[in-house]
Amino acid sequence: MRPAWIALAVWIICVVGYVGIHGYIGRRHFYRTNAAGVEEFKSYGHAVLSQLFEAFLALLNLVFLLGGTIAMILTIGAPHRYWVCLARHSRSVGGNPTRPTFAPAGSTRGGPGGNEWAEALLEKAS
Repeated sequence: MRPAWIALAVWIICVVGYVGIHGYIGRRHFYRTNAAGVEEFKSYGHAVLSQLFEAFLALLNLVFLLGGTIAMILTIGAPHRYWVCLARHSRSVGGNPTRPTFAPAGSTRGGPGGNEWAEALLEKAS
């Protein structure tokens, strides 16, 4: 179950990183541009370093874009069983690793029933 959720988390991180860096570069360009549409710098050295820094950020942005695309393909291509995690979630409780911790919706230990989760939780706690 973990690979699909890891790919989804990587995709979210890549999308947020891409949007953030893209916005930061655009903001720097906007505030450097005068009324005539020409970029102004304090000095030649500042112009060179700004351009190099933004080129590095553009490459990092490309890495985020490619990583996000690959993670999205892995997320979409994950089998359906990875996304049905609450229906059958097994966890070791009381030394019995085969007993599911959460029962399917609408059922309790005694069998199918209504809203008896509170009783099941109290029974499990004692």
